[in-house]
Order: sequence, then C-alpha cells, then structure tokens
Amino acid sequence: MQLTEMLSLIVKGFWETLYMTLGSTLVAYAIGLPLGLLLILTDPQGLRPMPVFNRVLGVVINLLRSVRR
Repeated sequence: MQLTEMLSLIVKGFWETLYMTLGSTLVAYAIGLPLGLLLILTDPQGLRPMPVFNRVLGVVINLLRSVRR
C-alpha cells in the first residue's frame, strides 16, 4: 500500500468518524434537552408539578442511560 492510499484512508476515516460523532451528538441533544426540561418542569417544586409523570419519566430516562453505557 502506498503512502497516498494510506493517507486517503486515514482522511476518509477521520471524516466518517467526525460525521458519526456530530450526528449522534445532535440526536442526543434533540432528545435529551426536551426530556430534561420536562423533568424540571414536572418536578414537585417545578412550574407544573406532576409527580407521577415525573417519576415515570425519571425511571424511563434512567433505564435509557444504563443501556447507553
């Protein structure tokens, strides 16, 4: 394998990795930010207290967090 071919593969892999990480970061923010806001708003001391909804959403989020790792 020549040096130019190897550099081409490295550059291609770099851009693919950057694309995947930025894409997954945007998806995580798009899902996580609204869920986090819902948790804060529905907290017993929040603007719209909904303890049952808050507890269920908290359990679902914690389950999803444990699957992620």
